[in-house]
Amino acid sequence: MQKKITKTELKKFDQNSNIGDRFNDTEQKGFHARKGKTGTHLYYRYRLDGIRKTISLGRFPELPLEKARTIISDYIGRIASGEDISEAAAQKKQLTQNTGLSYIQEIYDSELAKKGDGTNIRADLFNHFGELLKKPMHSLTKRQLKNWQAKKEAGGLKPKTIKKLFAYFNAMLNHAVKIGGALESNPLDGYSLNLRKTTPEEERLLRQKRTYLTEEQTRQFFLGLDLYQDEKRRQNQNSRAHGKGYLPDLSKVEYVDYVKPIMLFLYYTGLRPGDARTMQWDEINFNFKVLNKVINKTKNKIEHSTQIPLSDQCIQVLQIWHKQHGSPKHGYVFPSPRTGKPFHGLFKPWEKIKELGDLPPELGNYTLRHNFISQLVMNGVNLLSIAKLATTSVEMIEKHYGHLQPDLQNRFINEFAQQSQRIIKKASSKKKTFQI
Repeated sequence: MQKKITKTELKKFDQNSNIGDRFNDTEQKGFHARKGKTGTHLYYRYRLDGIRKTISLGRFPELPLEKARTIISDYIGRIASGEDISEAAAQKKQLTQNTGLSYIQEIYDSELAKKGDGTNIRADLFNHFGELLKKPMHSLTKRQLKNWQAKKEAGGLKPKTIKKLFAYFNAMLNHAVKIGGALESNPLDGYSLNLRKTTPEEERLLRQKRTYLTEEQTRQFFLGLDLYQDEKRRQNQNSRAHGKGYLPDLSKVEYVDYVKPIMLFLYYTGLRPGDARTMQWDEINFNFKVLNKVINKTKNKIEHSTQIPLSDQCIQVLQIWHKQHGSPKHGYVFPSPRTGKPFHGLFKPWEKIKELGDLPPELGNYTLRHNFISQLVMNGVNLLSIAKLATTSVEMIEKHYGHLQPDLQNRFINEFAQQSQRIIKKASSKKKTFQI
């Protein structure tokens, strides 16, 4: 069909034509409309260096006819100067589609899969940067991040959490520049969060969360673990008795699943849950009773492994679990039976143990770590030793657990003075003996 393209004629063409039909404009050479599965689209065909090319203008009626002719007029001038407008349009489209969302799905997911906490990082990116991930990465501005930060602060997110989330997002952009090749430069380079300081009240609440288990609560914790196992065994027996005889008999094993051994491991070591979830068999030396582990939290700064001594009780738990799984030499210690990879988290098992053991509901997932550190501090263990065992710094121990030993510094200087007095008395005694 050849005719001057007008709004009226385009409407008729859109309503009456079949898929594949074409409407050529008699006023502007190369301008035409084509009926497709999603409606009528407008195009412009031109020649550059003897090669015929076609560029899409947009879909009618979303793209008004007057604007389409204006675009063509601009294209004619650019083509006359030797510009390949179809190539420029393709690059622009690629930039528009180069969003954080597409980058994660196409490239960055493989990078996150290498990280022990990669699944959690991905979830945080999607949960907290949903709108920004939909934008082309090159178009991101520092003002947009400032607005994002303001919304997170207004939503009650703590400064430390905001800092962590921004680090995840910024790391993705840096990856797109250095490895993915999807960005020429990070648009957020030089951006500063300028976070507010934690208020005294927030610090007080944080100290409350860093609590330890009383003797009664310790008994309740171990009771909760046993009741958890009893419940799982009853469920297993019931399933086997009702048509699922192929299931393994859990009454014949020490641990019904990973929950009790990993909880005991956390109780005896005080390690972070993420390090326990990603622990592998070849990192454990049963003969020397040590764990050689690259700590997840610091692995970007410290690549070598940290040697962590394991108690006899902890080694016994790991040996039973090791034997129960055929004494493997490699692989994750606590993998998911479905995926073979680490579990995403321990929130649900911990909630179940608290419920069965009648533990306070406010106890968090890090309670076993806080308990381990707190008990050592209260027993007067050297802070440097505690820091090494807990894979953290002395400063962190002093800041968050120092209140458990309010007289710690006084005790140290008094012990030093008393030791000096003993040395002086011993020297005086020798002197008197020599004079006689």
